Amino acid sequence: GFAYIAGYLKKFGYDPIIVDAIAEGLNKTWPLKKYPGYYCQGIKYNDIIELIPDSSNVIGFSGMFSGEWPILRDLILMVRQSFPKALIVLGGEHATSLSEFCLRDCSAINVCVRGEGEQTFFNLINQYDTKGTYTGIYGTGYLDNSGNYLQPPKPIIRKGENKNTPSRIDNINEMPWPHWPNGYLEKFWKNN
Repeated sequence: GFAYIAGYLKKFGYDPIIVDAIAEGLNKTWPLKKYPGYYCQGIKYNDIIELIPDSSNVIGFSGMFSGEWPILRDLILMVRQSFPKALIVLGGEHATSLSEFCLRDCSAINVCVRGEGEQTFFNLINQYDTKGTYTGIYGTGYLDNSGNYLQPPKPIIRKGENKNTPSRIDNINEMPWPHWPNGYLEKFWKNN
């Protein structure tokens, strides 16, 4: 997922940095003091934060499984402390299914990307770069200033869909090749 989103952003002139905490610490585990009996795989929170460039103004996270949410939420809260002005975006299956819950459960998140994130995340950061806002973009969910959950409706509704159907890629041929930073895949091959 990271590689596809990075490839899509590169297609439009952005230069994303991928921080994959598991890839950076393959075969490493560490105990979670806050959750006795549970362990994380990969590098620790502080090591992740150190890999995020200081100049980052948009930081995206992905969470696939709801069981991972408490750990991801803790990381996002720590990142917010280090990057108080950054736009924090959450995507992945958990955020797609439970956008409002995630936003209410973790005040550090500004906006959730729902569904396939390539086009939506690009639209989001492009609008944020040019207009300074992240609201009104189909495929997102966010809380307004009054705390109301908003999810801009789908502009074109096809058979079998409704106004809240998450975004999906219509034409696979418009997708660029995934971008894996130099040495990224080799970390996995080296560790079998």
